[in-house]
Amino acid sequence: MTIARKFKIDIRPEDPMVEGWKPDAVAVQAIYHRDWSWASHFDDIAIIKVLEDITYIEPVLLAKDYVARKNDTGINVGYGDMDPDITKSDDPETLMEINIPILSKQECKFSGKYKLDVICAGTKTKRSDHGDSGGPLFFTSDNGKQYQVGITHAAANADDFVTYMSVSAFCPWIEEVTNNEVHCVEMGRRNEPQAQNGAMSKNVIIILFVYVFNIVLAF
Repeated sequence: MTIARKFKIDIRPEDPMVEGWKPDAVAVQAIYHRDWSWASHFDDIAIIKVLEDITYIEPVLLAKDYVARKNDTGINVGYGDMDPDITKSDDPETLMEINIPILSKQECKFSGKYKLDVICAGTKTKRSDHGDSGGPLFFTSDNGKQYQVGITHAAANADDFVTYMSVSAFCPWIEEVTNNEVHCVEMGRRNEPQAQNGAMSKNVIIILFVYVFNIVLAF
């Protein structure tokens, strides 16, 4: 799963900066949301159908009922620019992750513009950046399980936060276009999140699996 503007993939994390297609890249079909358009960037989501079975990547849990709340913390993953200075660039050679604060629905000023289909997360110094678009935003629920709740939609700009397409908002469409072979799952009851003390470290953990622009849907 990715945004509609990103559709070329390579599932090998050791060779992320692939140019065009390579002989051993996985053949795919991209299914765009029917309401997607370059003019508005609304409904910015696409499903990548993998035509060959992939056995070394675990499926991701897609959140069916995630509602952003104050003091939630998300995990953003990608190969994007790590330099907070927008005039400079520092692209990593390995897959990185960062813990970022998630804004509540009331705090996300883009919610009305995007029909509540987006999640806002990040700060000026801790957020997704150019090169992260189409990547996942994860959230660890009270049950200890990690769910994908968002897809990186807009790269860093003058705002403190970045917008993510809400996975929960598109669950009916995801299940429809995959002929119910992919299902979103309920996260269950959640306790009130606690405020975080101190800052989390930036981009320090390498994920050894799962970054195929969010999720590999093998069916």
